[in-house]
Amino acid sequence: MAPKKGEFPARPPTLAEALYGNTEIETTLANGNSNSKDLNLGALENTKKEKATVVEKKEQKIKKNLKPVKSIVAQQEASLSQPLPQEASSDLINGFVLPTQSEAITNLQMDYLLQRKSLLIRYIASTRTFTSVVTVIVGVLGYWKLNGYMSDYLFKDGYFQAVKSLFNNSYFLDDFSHLVLYLVLLVTSFFMFAKMQSGFLQFESEDVPKNFQNYFNIDMSDYATVKHPDNFKKLNKDEKEMVKFMKEYSVCLNYRDHAVAFMIDRPKDKVENEKIPSFEIIGYGIRRVYVKAGMFKDLLGLTLRNLVQKHQDFNVSIKIYNFEEADISVLRKAGFVKSGSEKLGLLTLLFGVTKDTYVLETDNVEF
Repeated sequence: MAPKKGEFPARPPTLAEALYGNTEIETTLANGNSNSKDLNLGALENTKKEKATVVEKKEQKIKKNLKPVKSIVAQQEASLSQPLPQEASSDLINGFVLPTQSEAITNLQMDYLLQRKSLLIRYIASTRTFTSVVTVIVGVLGYWKLNGYMSDYLFKDGYFQAVKSLFNNSYFLDDFSHLVLYLVLLVTSFFMFAKMQSGFLQFESEDVPKNFQNYFNIDMSDYATVKHPDNFKKLNKDEKEMVKFMKEYSVCLNYRDHAVAFMIDRPKDKVENEKIPSFEIIGYGIRRVYVKAGMFKDLLGLTLRNLVQKHQDFNVSIKIYNFEEADISVLRKAGFVKSGSEKLGLLTLLFGVTKDTYVLETDNVEF
């Protein structure tokens, strides 16, 4: 039915009315009267304030639980590539690992593990398995490429003329260049294989800062914040425990006011019916230029002397790879005996590489 004159069809609802369930938006009529309905905006504002209050309380709680950040004490020069200062004292001083040496000791441990990687590659190259395989491959390649040129007729005019004749032969030069390329490929393949097989030592070295407990028994980043290791009154409980442990179980050799070698041991977990205490050497490192100076022997002797002074009877163990022949020789001379081996997969299968445990069991040790 068509609307009458002066009548208009009902307007469709607005977007706001549709969203708020046909709630009319406030409009002001010509006479100034308001025909709006309460949209409950006050309750919405209160909800926002309540949420803000909850967030503030959570932030305050988090701040209370955060530990205060401690500043690290000034560290001793930790670079292993820089020469030691010549003006410093040349005396070799024995002490314990200080908080100021935390970074230097960590670098020593990481570098010593990298030295093991070089030792492993040399060990692999010297094994019978490797030398036999290389000899066979070189022999087969040489026979395959050069045997056709070798004959009695070639050497009838002497060795010099034979060599001269060969190098004037373009076919020989072509085969000889192929042989050289094969040998280069063989050497490259060996180094790639050795790098892959020794890569676990590099990963082990890089992970030292993530595994301080395994090498030092304490967190060295926390130990580096201890400001007064000689004044127990100024230390809190945790700092006292760290300093006490280092004084009892660490040995550090200082040369020209720099740490050049260290060794750390710790008590092992007690076993039922065990009559004498057991210890394990967990971390040690020597600056590369002093490895051949016999410092491993000095470190081992000082560590055992410290144990003898506190315990008449004790056991001490150390884990070492079987390719570290120089260190193993020192251990055997000190009375250590091999008590077990840990296999290393393909390295053990092909080259006999193992991680061995050496133990010193003694009723009395004298130095």
